[in-house]
Amino acid sequence: MRRMLIAVLVLLLLFSMSITAKAEGVTAVERTITPEYGGLVYVIDKIHVSESSFRYGIVEEMHDRLVAFSVDGGDYKLIGKKTGGLYIYEIYPRSRLVTVKAIYRGLISEAGGNNYELVINAEPFIEGHTVQASIFLPTTSYVRYPVAPSGWTLTERGLEKRNVTISGSSPGEPIVVRFTSGGLALIQVESLDMSYRLSESSLVIGMKIANTAGNPLRQLDLRMPEGIEVKEVRDTLGKLIYSWSSKDRVLTINLEQSRYALQNSWKYSFTIIAKCTSTQCINTSDETARILVFTPINASISSLSVSLILPEGYEADLSKARLVEYRHDPAGAAIATIDTSGINIYDPSYFTIPIVKSPSLASTAQWLIGGGFIVLIIGTVVMQIMRGKALRPKIISEKDAQIIFKAIQELQKAKSTLLEIEESLAPTAAKAKPQLMTDKMHVVRRTADSIIESLGKIEEKPAELQRIVKEINQAVSTFSEALRVILRNYADFQRGELTMPSYKKIYDSFRKDLRYAYDMLSNIEEDLRELAKK
Repeated sequence: MRRMLIAVLVLLLLFSMSITAKAEGVTAVERTITPEYGGLVYVIDKIHVSESSFRYGIVEEMHDRLVAFSVDGGDYKLIGKKTGGLYIYEIYPRSRLVTVKAIYRGLISEAGGNNYELVINAEPFIEGHTVQASIFLPTTSYVRYPVAPSGWTLTERGLEKRNVTISGSSPGEPIVVRFTSGGLALIQVESLDMSYRLSESSLVIGMKIANTAGNPLRQLDLRMPEGIEVKEVRDTLGKLIYSWSSKDRVLTINLEQSRYALQNSWKYSFTIIAKCTSTQCINTSDETARILVFTPINASISSLSVSLILPEGYEADLSKARLVEYRHDPAGAAIATIDTSGINIYDPSYFTIPIVKSPSLASTAQWLIGGGFIVLIIGTVVMQIMRGKALRPKIISEKDAQIIFKAIQELQKAKSTLLEIEESLAPTAAKAKPQLMTDKMHVVRRTADSIIESLGKIEEKPAELQRIVKEINQAVSTFSEALRVILRNYADFQRGELTMPSYKKIYDSFRKDLRYAYDMLSNIEEDLRELAKK
């Protein structure tokens, strides 16, 4: 009897210990924090788990800057925001090791020169679990840590904080990590447009970027996955100077030599033409078309568009494909724009759409005759939808839209005048009359003033207008000052008092400013077109 009582007590003690251990839930986490070239910060947690689910927390200040969240080795769902501003994700592991990847924007700020600061909640938080963590910020080719924050260790590998015990009751406080970089870029990608031409195994990438750093952006580094070879980089004025390393998969665009260095808030648009050299990028069969979707830079992306131009004789299977737009170009090729809402662009992944061979003319006619009634119904529904769209109130009235379209026409004339001046003052030409160039400058100024005055007559005052007017003035002022500088030296060059190499240096500087003004006016033209659609 006594032995049985002792055995029962031992079992009760073991049971209570197991309950206590489960309540405390000690979890091992290996966290890596990496500031990336484009300005994003990657936080990767390798979590060793033994339970069927756990709750992963992100503080509000960081969650507001979250651009992507993914879980490898498990599933997840967002539970919501708790009192105090903590966002909770319920994670359901499928294995003993789960990798959680969170990508953030806006955590890096400049601290003068090549110095930067990263403000971050560095410690992982799992609700109700005591975490035993090791945290690592690796040194990279473009990030160096000169000093360690309190409680951290600086090694050749980077910053480390090992065997940290973290409570599961509340998240830790943010820390400031200082680092240096001679090549970090802080970029906002305003638009990323990727067009895959399947029959040619080619890829055209259109990008519009803005420099959000105080330092000028002199060159831009982009990274391409395996199976893609860069063939050309250009903008609206022509080819750009670039280098491409097939080994390192890095494309470096020399902005300063090609056009100009991007100052703070300056925007720039360019196009990359590439060849897909393996099925890793593009793979087409009679039933499916598969493409690799990726981003060339780890920067925040405002707008993403991905489209496929199908081979001749093929159409998308619209009953199965997940598309946002489907149309045909003038040559008859089908263009499918995919739905990117569920795509994590920061993790290269494949997207597949089902395709079918185009029906013959006879089978098409037979289908139309047999399904004429259905087509009639669909046509009626489409007309009703179109009427419904037409009845929706527009922000911009027809009268205001006419003002905007006229402003666009005037902008195009001003851009043409800029190109005329650029050509006339080229070292190989050198036949222009300075007074004529000055007169043309005044024409551009008057055109800009006329555009600004007309835009002021728009009845609705969308917020974009104030910015557009400011950018018009900035573009014209930049060009005007550059023209004054070159004209002071142009007469000396014509008389032979200034050598060709000396004048060419002055002209190259002038040309960069002129092309900056030209690109700025092009961006304004694009913004006005978008405004007119509202």
